[in-house]
Amino acid sequence: MEARIITDRQQWNEFVAGAEQCNVTQSYEWGQLLKTLDGEVLYVGVVDDQGKMHAALLLLVSRVSVSKSVYFYAPRGPILDDPDSPVMTVLLNYVKALARKYHAFMLKIEPGVADNDAKWLSALHRRGFVANPEALHLRHEWVLDVRPDEQALLAAMRKTWRYSIRLASRKDVTVRRGESLADIDIFYHILQTTSQRDTFMIYDKSFYEQLVELYGQAQNVALFIAEYKGQALGAALLVKMGHWCWYMYGASSNEHRDRMPNHLLQWTAIRWAKEQGCWYYNFRGIPDVLEESQPMWGVYLFKSGFGGYAMRSLETHDLPYNPILYRLYRGWLDGRSWLKDLRAKRQNKQLETEKPEKQSESEPIETEKLSKSSTTQVNTELKQAKQKERAEKQLNRGADLSRTNPIHREGNTKQPPQQQTSPIQPARLQSKDEQQADTNISQEPKSSQTSLTQLAHSQSKDEQPSLQPGHENKSTYADSQMQSAVEQTNQEEQSAQIEAQPEPIQPQQQPGEESGEIENPKEHIETTSEPEHIELQPEPVTHSANEDSEEHLETSEELTQEKVPALQTGNESPENPKEHRETTDENVPLEPKVQPAISKQIQEELEDEDDARNEETQKLPRIQIAQKHASARRPTQQK
Repeated sequence: MEARIITDRQQWNEFVAGAEQCNVTQSYEWGQLLKTLDGEVLYVGVVDDQGKMHAALLLLVSRVSVSKSVYFYAPRGPILDDPDSPVMTVLLNYVKALARKYHAFMLKIEPGVADNDAKWLSALHRRGFVANPEALHLRHEWVLDVRPDEQALLAAMRKTWRYSIRLASRKDVTVRRGESLADIDIFYHILQTTSQRDTFMIYDKSFYEQLVELYGQAQNVALFIAEYKGQALGAALLVKMGHWCWYMYGASSNEHRDRMPNHLLQWTAIRWAKEQGCWYYNFRGIPDVLEESQPMWGVYLFKSGFGGYAMRSLETHDLPYNPILYRLYRGWLDGRSWLKDLRAKRQNKQLETEKPEKQSESEPIETEKLSKSSTTQVNTELKQAKQKERAEKQLNRGADLSRTNPIHREGNTKQPPQQQTSPIQPARLQSKDEQQADTNISQEPKSSQTSLTQLAHSQSKDEQPSLQPGHENKSTYADSQMQSAVEQTNQEEQSAQIEAQPEPIQPQQQPGEESGEIENPKEHIETTSEPEHIELQPEPVTHSANEDSEEHLETSEELTQEKVPALQTGNESPENPKEHRETTDENVPLEPKVQPAISKQIQEELEDEDDARNEETQKLPRIQIAQKHASARRPTQQK
């Protein structure tokens, strides 16, 4: 087994294409291409007695820019199966002999193996290699496995990328394959535009022409151009070898970028690589550190959108032949790295100083926005304060009117029962006619008085909660006969009360309560078209419906037994609270022995007033009524 210079192009390419570390930069054509850049290339191979290759190492004879000192560089080489095998020893001994001939002070390699490969690291360190953080070839690349079918490949892409591919087709973007030198001119023209826009270096046009010619001899190259109505919008130059296809160079114009030509261009390139029998599509370089602050972050986002994974190669290793020159070389690299970091820090400081200036320019606009928002907030608070003041006035007015109730007149020696606030207790203000009716009824002999607390707990499900939570309605019905006469007007009067309020009053949330909301506003608006059938049920709390009903009955019974005096007529005994609860649940009026008559004139006046209120209520828009009822909802307090 010996090492020698390989001149057979086919033998070289077949070995490289079949190797696990196959890479285009170790192909025979790549060496010939670099010769056009005034470089010298050495094809070093290890063959056995039968002439079969076991290792390949394409060496570039390079020079340090400051001292013109010569060194060997192997991009993504060497290519061999086992770094601990004797093949590696034979290869390195031959390269060392060539270094003496060319006066090279070191050998720099960047193997195409995975980063932190323990086997390769131990073998290289044992043979005298030193790790070098300065890499000439980008270590981080983006790779897509193209062996799945096209539908699976599309499904693995980002949704926006799939959409962009179809969008480009709908917007009349077409992709064709370049076949002539004129197409290379188009490619190079777009590449110049891209270089000026993104500030990166490109070769002369002759370099790309030579690349197409060299790899085109074996049909291993493809040039695709994306166009819109004959105008070139983007181009991609591909090279394949073995199971790999590389996206070598890409270009995009500044026109019609909204048509997404580059997405369709890459999809066409991926499909071509799949048709050629390739397993992997290599997008090539991405940032070493995947952070948004990196210069190539936008490139990474574009490439990663097509699916795939990141592939990071082993770090650069140097084998010094001249220790003194190598120390000088590393010192020069350290100084260059220090200057690079210093420039980056200065740029960051400059950006930081520019940010406050931009923020100060935007401060007046933000201040104006804040002033507008604060003014709006103050106006809202003032409006709410006025609404609260109006509500308090209405409450005071209702309290004054309630003093005309027979239960509070001077001739009555009994004290009014202390009202206990109920979660569903109505707060209804008396009208003037109702006050007059109560006064007239109070003058009839042997009238019976019933507290509103009894009626509050005997309401049916058709009754509504108070429009003003926490306020006790102090007016009472004078008699069970009066109750049956005006029972039909109760709900209509509440609708008239809604109209009397200028603005909807939001209930103030009490500690331990939750704000009530209308679950379905549309259904609520439909029910407001007929005020006498409006249903506003209090929202449930954490306990169940059965517990709610039991709690309501218990509260009603307690209030009936403890707070409400029994209805007494002469020497009669008070009613049984349990029987009273059963009758009131069915909306059956009490049957006292004395039933004072209501004058026909008073009843007609009440009916006329109710008809007028109904007409005014029906004039309100449905949505206004719904909003007023929404403000009336309040939660049910837990016992």
